[in-house]
Amino acid sequence: MKIAIIGAMKDEINLLDNIITNKIYSYIGNYQIIYGKCNNFHIALLLSGIGKVSAAISTTILIEKFSPTVIINVGCAGSLTSKLKIGDIAISTHTCYYDVDLSIFGYHLGQVPECPLLFNANAKLVKLIQLCIQKLQYNYLTGTICTGDKFLIDINNTRYINKMNIIPIAVDMEGAAISHVCYRFNIPFIVLRVISDVVNTNSYLLFKQQIKLINIKIFNIIKMFLSNNHFYI
Repeated sequence: MKIAIIGAMKDEINLLDNIITNKIYSYIGNYQIIYGKCNNFHIALLLSGIGKVSAAISTTILIEKFSPTVIINVGCAGSLTSKLKIGDIAISTHTCYYDVDLSIFGYHLGQVPECPLLFNANAKLVKLIQLCIQKLQYNYLTGTICTGDKFLIDINNTRYINKMNIIPIAVDMEGAAISHVCYRFNIPFIVLRVISDVVNTNSYLLFKQQIKLINIKIFNIIKMFLSNNHFYI
């Protein structure tokens, strides 16, 4: 099985480098892909860069070069619910955009033409990640993670989230773009986020202080996930 892991920032994924053996480094444009193995899995680790366009470009390259069985997008997010505090985990059951508006043509807020409003994460991946997080005794919540090209500190700065007919649990800058590419290429995916800040509070001021914790929790979850050598999607 080929597992692709994508993170937007080096500080979110650099610990994962330590669990990959037989590493081969590949460079395409400004993107670095680390190929290797972990247990019985073939692994590709990609630093996508921040934002929807960077995420979509890098994911497409990765699919073309690696043909992954599944894609796991890891990183940080802002909480949109009182049930998720800093350091807690958000697991996507779905992802969507919050900064797309073609409603004048009859589409839902957040919907891109020829695509669903919600991109569905793979249910088996969701279950497997949940089991890992439960074993690690991390607090988590499953739900919709929404994406836009803005570090959101005040939900009132975007009129769309409040008007959408969904209630997202967290907000990021890459998840839906990666999901969108996976949808187009029929690749099972999951978006996994450690909460770095809480929207509508001043916790964003502590963002840089949370990066080490985010990195460690991502490492622990993925390491445990990859220790299961007998799952199939």
